[in-house]
Amino acid sequence: MKVIVASLMGVILLILILFYWSFAQSRIKIDELETDKELLTREMATVKSEIDRLSGLNEITTIDLQDARYQIEKLEDSIGQLNFTVANLKYNTIRLRALSKRFDSIRKRNEFLVARNNQLARANNRFKSANDQLKRINAERIAAESSLQEKTQDSFEEQGMIPVNGVYLSAFYQSGSRFRSTRKSRQVELLRVCVDWTADESLNSSFSKSIYYKITGPNNQLIQDGTEIVRLGDFVYSAKFSVRYNGKPGEGCDDIQVSRNSLSSGSYVLTLFDDNQEVGSATLRLE
Repeated sequence: MKVIVASLMGVILLILILFYWSFAQSRIKIDELETDKELLTREMATVKSEIDRLSGLNEITTIDLQDARYQIEKLEDSIGQLNFTVANLKYNTIRLRALSKRFDSIRKRNEFLVARNNQLARANNRFKSANDQLKRINAERIAAESSLQEKTQDSFEEQGMIPVNGVYLSAFYQSGSRFRSTRKSRQVELLRVCVDWTADESLNSSFSKSIYYKITGPNNQLIQDGTEIVRLGDFVYSAKFSVRYNGKPGEGCDDIQVSRNSLSSGSYVLTLFDDNQEVGSATLRLE
């Protein structure tokens, strides 16, 4: 009985020893696990912080990536604008070349016009000089004519007037080397003015005088001898001719050349003047 109890007590003691040993081993194992847990917890914290850091870096990278994409888009726009600018530059270069050629043409034309203008300016200066000289000559001529008129007037007063007897106006056309009389206006090439005068027994000497006359057409237009304008004072005449009077009967004639077909049909009136005074007239009717 004692042996059994002792055996039981031994078994129980062995069990207790084993229990305590197992408990001790478990405690050690638990401590080791606790230590591993703490290590794992620290590792996880480190990993978490690393994950957070990497997440932050990823966000930064995403932002940088978006910014890079935005910069790339801006660069693409800039490239597009650059391509457009280059195309415009090529087009403007072509236009510039065309405008340059046109400018060269205009510049040459302008140089020609400037040279031409200078020539015209020199010609105009020469014309002005010639015109001024002509005006001076004309003024001198007018003064000479005025002086001559005064002298002629004095001479007329001393000489008196020619005693005109008749005034005649006739028309002619040329046939070969001769002139033939006509009354057809379209044939007329020459108008002849003639005057005859009577004797003056009281005259002891001879003198020369200028006889002025007017020929007016159907419309009262003045028929002139060419383009020359004949004046005596303020009066304008068709022409004039000189006669010499010695106190004896005589006559004098003068011709005016006209272009064929230049005269119209109608009445042509001849008026003769001596010392600006009418001394006779005649009328010629042309058909």
